Amino acid sequence: VPLVVTPTGEPSEKERMDTELLKSLVSSYFNIVKKKVIDSVPKTIMHFMVNAVRDAIHPECIGELYRSELFASLLQEAEEVRQRRQRCEEKLRDLRKAQDILSQICDATSQV
Repeated sequence: VPLVVTPTGEPSEKERMDTELLKSLVSSYFNIVKKKVIDSVPKTIMHFMVNAVRDAIHPECIGELYRSELFASLLQEAEEVRQRRQRCEEKLRDLRKAQDILSQICDATSQV
């Protein structure tokens, strides 16, 4: 088989259409391959770089967090959370008082 095949004469209409179809299919195929490669780059980065860093850092973070001298500071309630909890407790107390008053009014009116 020769390395270069030269045409012998003008291609027929069918051959031209087949050639154009083949060009179109090859172009579409390369576009699909290009998209696949573009899509696989972030996945590959994630797999090899981010996951490797995560696996290396995780034990270090756990080791730092589980030091006994940090337990008190880690378990301490944040000031903002404490204030919000106190406001909620006050509202709950007020609502229970209102419920008691309404119950007393209902009891008093039902006895009359």
